[in-house]
Amino acid sequence: MSRKPAPTPETGAKPSQSQGSEAQSRRNLKAEDRRAAIIQAAGELFTQHGFEKTSLDMIIAQSGGSKRAIYDLFGDKLALLHAVAVAMIDQVMNPIFDTDLNLKNEKQFLTHLGSSFLLAMISPQGIAIFKELIAQANNTDGLGTKIWQIGPERLQQQLANYLDHLVQKKHYSIANTHVASCQFFSLIKGDLHLKYLIGAAQASDRDNVEQHINNTVDAFLKLIR
Repeated sequence: MSRKPAPTPETGAKPSQSQGSEAQSRRNLKAEDRRAAIIQAAGELFTQHGFEKTSLDMIIAQSGGSKRAIYDLFGDKLALLHAVAVAMIDQVMNPIFDTDLNLKNEKQFLTHLGSSFLLAMISPQGIAIFKELIAQANNTDGLGTKIWQIGPERLQQQLANYLDHLVQKKHYSIANTHVASCQFFSLIKGDLHLKYLIGAAQASDRDNVEQHINNTVDAFLKLIR
């Protein structure tokens, strides 16, 4: 009776069970999940290390996947920076865009809008991405314009629509709601955004953000009455 041949010894170290499970989990990610994981990792690394010092290998090590996946999903690292900026804008602004104009009074609506905008602008990721967009402005083909259109421009239009709503209800008389909208966001940013941008902000500035927003909203409402 013939004997079964002895199994051939395997060469090389076997991956641990946890490593195998992690690798399988990454392989099972759907395209949209993989894209989201890459964007999240890139956003965190761009914030920590800056755009230039963040390599694709660092992003892959944190998110999983491969360089090919990044190229297939985004094209290149600059396009990935664009995707990170868009994701940040969507996360902050989509709830604002979905707000029913009839649900809140003027004070509540403007406070919610101003707070969401300013806190996003002075957040560590907001400041980091803003700096990188400025630094890469001359290296991209219309990236700044695209970011402006999907973020600030949409937000200005959302407020202009709300101000039109107030005018129609005859609560206010506003000659140009678009101009009024632009002025509101300029007032909300004040000098706080520049302070955070150049690293001059103090702990007291963060503590006074809520008071700054309330004062700005009150002043704006008086201006447009």
